[in-house]
Amino acid sequence: MCIVDDKQSKPIFTGITGENDQEVIREGSQPQEDGVVGPTGPTGPTGPTGSTGRPGGTGDPGDPGPTGPTGLTGMTGNPGPDGLTGITGPDGETGPSGSTGLTGVTGATGLISGPTGNQGPAGVTGLSGLEGVTGTTGYTGSNGPRGATGASNYIGYARSDVSITLPLGAPAPWVTLSTVPFLSIGTNQSVKVDVSFLLSWASGETSETSISIDFQILRNGTEIYSSNSTFGYLALKKLPFKDLIRFFYVDAPPEGSHTYTLQARISSFINIQATTQVLETDMSTIVFNNVSPPAYLYVSYRPAEDDGLSKGHVAVVDTASNAIIQTIEVGRGPGAVAKSPDGATLYVVNAQDNTVSLIDTTTNLVTATLNVGANPAAVVVTPDNSKAYVANYDSRSVTVIDNVNRRVLTTVSVGSGHPFALLASPKSWFIFVATRLDQGDQGEVYAISVKNEQVINTGYTYNFVEEPQRNPLANSSDGQMFLIFQKDRFARFTLTEAGQFTPIIPYYTDGWVSGIYLEGSDNLLYIMKNPSSNELVKIRIWGEGHEGPWYLPSYKGERHIALTPDQSKVCVTIAGDDDQFPGLQIIETGNNDTSHFVELPVALQVAITPDSTKAYVSEHQYVHPVNLLTYSAGNSINIGGNVQGIAAAYSSRS
Repeated sequence: MCIVDDKQSKPIFTGITGENDQEVIREGSQPQEDGVVGPTGPTGPTGPTGSTGRPGGTGDPGDPGPTGPTGLTGMTGNPGPDGLTGITGPDGETGPSGSTGLTGVTGATGLISGPTGNQGPAGVTGLSGLEGVTGTTGYTGSNGPRGATGASNYIGYARSDVSITLPLGAPAPWVTLSTVPFLSIGTNQSVKVDVSFLLSWASGETSETSISIDFQILRNGTEIYSSNSTFGYLALKKLPFKDLIRFFYVDAPPEGSHTYTLQARISSFINIQATTQVLETDMSTIVFNNVSPPAYLYVSYRPAEDDGLSKGHVAVVDTASNAIIQTIEVGRGPGAVAKSPDGATLYVVNAQDNTVSLIDTTTNLVTATLNVGANPAAVVVTPDNSKAYVANYDSRSVTVIDNVNRRVLTTVSVGSGHPFALLASPKSWFIFVATRLDQGDQGEVYAISVKNEQVINTGYTYNFVEEPQRNPLANSSDGQMFLIFQKDRFARFTLTEAGQFTPIIPYYTDGWVSGIYLEGSDNLLYIMKNPSSNELVKIRIWGEGHEGPWYLPSYKGERHIALTPDQSKVCVTIAGDDDQFPGLQIIETGNNDTSHFVELPVALQVAITPDSTKAYVSEHQYVHPVNLLTYSAGNSINIGGNVQGIAAAYSSRS
């Protein structure tokens, strides 16, 4: 348990105490002979159960006295004796509480009680353990030595209202805005760094003005996170501007002492005055114990003989053993699935019920079922973990869900087309929606502001590839270049957080249908061509130009493209045809695009584990595991129904 003073970086700890002695007890003295049985004292109220240390011995017996109230206990540890109270100490003073065991049978009244267990060190408060049955009242032993305080969560905090000037440059030198020192961080702990700073700048001329700010977090002087924000306005006169930049980063540092530093710089500017300042800065660093859910693969499926009336299910596959360990009932007609960035929630759309099921991945229980539009077809969660978006194919709308409070916020219309594909911006500015019109393969693309749900039409009609419907949208890792793939060209837009879309002359192609950005690669893309092609495309986008394209050997029937979370491999499912076996193509991005092919019976969708070591390829009623280190297939997993959706890690693409 941790109490934090928002104005101090020094953590305040509380131990686990009894009501009388106000101290944490670790061990009692060694057990002595039992005293004479005294009259039964009243049983004190049972405190909330937590951890208990290893059982120890009682102290010297004393004269019988009334039993004092039971103190609070820590998290449940190894079980002690069946909840019996220790021997009474002299003068009736209360000794340490006996350790709470697993629920057992109530002891007989008047029997000599068992020895009092030693109390272990106080730890971080966790879930309550099972409540043991109260034993009979006997004699209380003398107090043992005080136990040491255990590790607790703590927060470091730094706030400044002192203005800091950022010099102009393209780019300018880095300027330190804030620093938060830390004490030692232990094993299996992470640090969440929350940052906000207020930028103040002014236009220099009565014309278009913009400023681009780089910012980064250093751990012990080494960069662990960096990003960028760009602000631009058409100024009719010289004006001052203020823009708030907010973000967070979760770090998993090694054991030891760490200091976190926030730095910023101007990377580019147009028509701004020389004095640009950061007016105030807030930076907090929160240490917490990792409670990562196990590495599971989630597969939604419908009954093999689907009559439209039966409930659907989600199979939970343990990726260590490739065995189904649980099935979860959801709505009728389950389809697309998506995990939240923190891995805590799984979304499952139920097309025939017009609902979405939310599953807690730590318990694998459905915690909410929310109504959405007609025939939900796709779902995605924003990278900042704040909201989920569900594409309602037949309602021609998108439902917005509060991911934290698990409730529907609103539903917005996306024109006259049927939404079928979603894409989240890396900076959480927008959710992009591809819709299909009723006329052939034509469609439209919309952007929905994550900030206020404003719907923005890109203003064009697009010719998407023929069935099956692949995701034709891509967004650069810096969030500022947006691509739409079509049959004969791909459209490019630059965009700002304010929603300003600037189209660039389209690049004409011979059928590029779906592509993904390689993060941190200066806008490098891998792109699938039309299903009849046996090539992949690699191209680098910059400004209004590009490098390439370069063509990589592939196979006919390219169906689904995905990138491993560590960016080391591109995975492409190959549906195959009469002349080509189905399977999974794996391209090593850091090894001259070396290609591997794993033959499979059928290859539809691919999902990749968070550690980037395994891929799972779906077919009609099976899932095929593929080892991405040895490039080999494992034993197929029979799901027991018609597979619809598959997810193992977070993805910003539906």
